Amino acid sequence: MRLSIAALAAASALLLAACGSADTGKPIRQSLLPATISPYIGQVGKLPPAGKDWEAVAKAPANGSSFSAYLSRDYKSLMLYEVDRMSDYISADMYAQRALLAAQGKPVEPLVLANFHLPKDHLPALTEARSSLLVLFGNGSREKFPEESAFAQSRFDCWVEQQEENHQQDHISRCREGFIAARNDLRQKMAPPPPPPVPAPAAAPAPQFLDSYSVFFE
Repeated sequence: MRLSIAALAAASALLLAACGSADTGKPIRQSLLPATISPYIGQVGKLPPAGKDWEAVAKAPANGSSFSAYLSRDYKSLMLYEVDRMSDYISADMYAQRALLAAQGKPVEPLVLANFHLPKDHLPALTEARSSLLVLFGNGSREKFPEESAFAQSRFDCWVEQQEENHQQDHISRCREGFIAARNDLRQKMAPPPPPPVPAPAAAPAPQFLDSYSVFFE
């Protein structure tokens, strides 16, 4: 990935502001190596300029009740949280880009784990989570339950983003637990209905006996 010195310096400064410093004991996002903050570092300052135009992104139309519309709204919420509460403009830019793509109806898949430097001990859980989400999508959850599917994807992406930073455990837990709850809700809603109960066989009629009989012989 080719970056100008100015762009890299700006990105580094933003990361320092957003993620703390080594002096505080909090890890800077994986030593500021470009590959560790996903492919989005190359677009810092472009869409939108970091720290600017957040309101414009938030107002980008994403109307309707489709999966893309709900996904755009969820990404906007994450973007504003990163701007207003965390001052993490790198992550905010990532969510802004994904929000705008979803608002335009373009496909936005769950974040690809290979694009992030994630702790190895968390990779199995994240890999299983992404696979399980794609199974639900493949079975039509985005069409049948668009709002719930969008929320599950946004919580998964939040989990990945927070896990890469790997120092705000409460944020990681909130995103992870939000994803798990949303995924389990989707699984329940997507489960086939139980078969109708089989009626019990009718009892055989009791034999009827007469009080008297007539017996004839040759």
